[in-house]
Amino acid sequence: MKRRLVYSALILALVWTLGQNASLTLAQTPRPTPLTPLPIVNLLQNPSFEDAYDGWDGLREVRTSKSWHAWWIEREGDEGHILRRPECKPAHHFVFANRVKSGEFAQQCFTSFGTHDMGLYQQVRAQPGQVLLLSMWVQVWSTSAGNPDVSELPGNVRVSIGIDPTGGTDPHSPVIHWSAPIEAYDRWHFQFVQEVAQSGTVTVFTRSQAQFAVRTNDVYWDEAGLFDADQAVALQLTPIPSPTPRPTATLGPDAIRYAPPVTDTLRVIAARFGVSFRTVALQNHVPMDAVVRAGLPIVIPGGQERHAARGTYIVQPGETLDAIAARFQYGRVELALINRRFGPGVAWPGETLILP
Repeated sequence: MKRRLVYSALILALVWTLGQNASLTLAQTPRPTPLTPLPIVNLLQNPSFEDAYDGWDGLREVRTSKSWHAWWIEREGDEGHILRRPECKPAHHFVFANRVKSGEFAQQCFTSFGTHDMGLYQQVRAQPGQVLLLSMWVQVWSTSAGNPDVSELPGNVRVSIGIDPTGGTDPHSPVIHWSAPIEAYDRWHFQFVQEVAQSGTVTVFTRSQAQFAVRTNDVYWDEAGLFDADQAVALQLTPIPSPTPRPTATLGPDAIRYAPPVTDTLRVIAARFGVSFRTVALQNHVPMDAVVRAGLPIVIPGGQERHAARGTYIVQPGETLDAIAARFQYGRVELALINRRFGPGVAWPGETLILP
């Protein structure tokens, strides 16, 4: 019995001693300092298009910002308006305040009365296997009229950005991973795409494709970024909050649902059905300057009656759209907007026009 008590006392003493040593060790060991996240490094040179603009390959009409190169597809032997060489220059915020996202300049490229397939590119060093995230802001001004702030009768300009993981410079290479093309009229749109580098160099591209040769097809790029995607994820960036769902428009007895094409704006829809622009905006619970999404149904109050009552007119030989608009007391561009025409002065004999 005495021996058992002695063993118990020795065990308790040993435990107490180990506890004391552990406490001393913990007290003497400094606490680790929380790691400070490394800043995300933008791998692009001159990502905001602020540096000097020089003529590309000796062409003074094609001025690109430092480290960026222009590319385009040019067709020869046609009428002169298909796939024209673009002009590029800096867009200055003093002149184009709404066309510059930040800083002094944005990169502007355009064609006048011509279609195009063009863009910019930059080669960047990378590590094979590195996951890269490319992002950029883009805006388009495409119009058949003269308002410098609004795209009226646009040329169906679709823009996108892409990454060639092999570092090539052919914009039509099948290995390029492109973002979904969008139409980005009159406001800044954010695009991004992700790809895995397959060599020590990758190439980033911008692309603009104009389908119709309207008065001007202008594209503006700004605030580009190429980042290590894994690093961005590790930083647990704050997600963008989901937008609050807007109320659903009520379909009244005299209303109709209209799925607009890509060329329609809220003003065009109102004009087409002869309904007050303000009424259409209020009925659909959207601001009057809201961008209309193609195919998303818009409720037209009174549209049933207006749609049935609107008239038509068959174009006669020798008539122009301008002359027809003047005869029926429409604005020069208004009748073209209603009929989704890509040129106010063009009319074809035998064509049926809508006259709401």
